[in-house]
Amino acid sequence: MRIRIARAVRLTLLDSEVQALKPGEIYEVAPAVGRVLVADGWACEVIAERSQRSDELACADDDPCDEISGS
Repeated sequence: MRIRIARAVRLTLLDSEVQALKPGEIYEVAPAVGRVLVADGWACEVIAERSQRSDELACADDDPCDEISGS
């Protein structure tokens, strides 16, 4: 799950800071962790952008000499 941090988050382990996450940063996290951070307002889920690769593949072969004859 991809999340964008909404407000500053400090990750700690055994009373020792592991990492500080800043607002606006994007992370790939386990779904369970992401859902907790989103539910508590610390982050929001990032929806993956649609790939444009299919559009590029559709236009990749524009050779006018390569005609397909009907059968």
